[in-house]
Amino acid sequence: MIRLLVSALFILSVQFMAAQSMTGTNGLFKIPAAYIAPDGISYLGASFYPKGYYELYGTGDQFTGMPTFITLSLFDRVEFMFRYTHQLGQVVSPETSYFPDRMFTLRYNILKETSKVPGITLGLHDVSEALGGTTAKPWFLATYLVASKTIEFSKFTIAPTIGYGHDMFDGSRQLIFNGLFAGVELTPSRLPYITFVGEYDSEMFNIAFKTTVLGHLHFAVGLLDMQALSGFFTYRFNLSNR
Repeated sequence: MIRLLVSALFILSVQFMAAQSMTGTNGLFKIPAAYIAPDGISYLGASFYPKGYYELYGTGDQFTGMPTFITLSLFDRVEFMFRYTHQLGQVVSPETSYFPDRMFTLRYNILKETSKVPGITLGLHDVSEALGGTTAKPWFLATYLVASKTIEFSKFTIAPTIGYGHDMFDGSRQLIFNGLFAGVELTPSRLPYITFVGEYDSEMFNIAFKTTVLGHLHFAVGLLDMQALSGFFTYRFNLSNR
């Protein structure tokens, strides 16, 4: 019975092992990965940033952040995302001059992963602001190149990721990924629905574990800076006829 259950979970979870990150894009825990979901695959989810790890519009670190997002993949190479981030406890009103942050993200897979080379993806978070279309100061702004490679062994699968973030439009702005970032995911062969994550996000080290349930529900719980409890969940669905 146990073997049957494990086998069923394996079949349901490995259809697409890669999952979203806290920022909403395909990634590890907080940092992005180069993977792009198959055409038509979409994600609806939310994440949680504790106090001290989320700041927007000069309010300091007195609020927790809850980004909600929807992500869509096209042509196996392009990823679009819309994110709506609210500071929990902040009042939306003209008196506070506060309105939740909204942004679009565009990512393009420049090089497909093969058995010999990693996948490489260009990411542009908050397209309109990066191109000078708004005067807002989003906390999630990022432009980067990232490479990822999946390596399978008999007892586990390992997926290292390395990237570099730099604002190619205006070097004076604060980025969520500024400089070198890297991480690795490890998935045991006997527990294919559980992935362990360790990463450096260009500012701090984070650890987490992610799990997939029924092939559609993805959950992650981890520690930002090795101390602050945070996490996210997503629901995966397919808009393609394939």
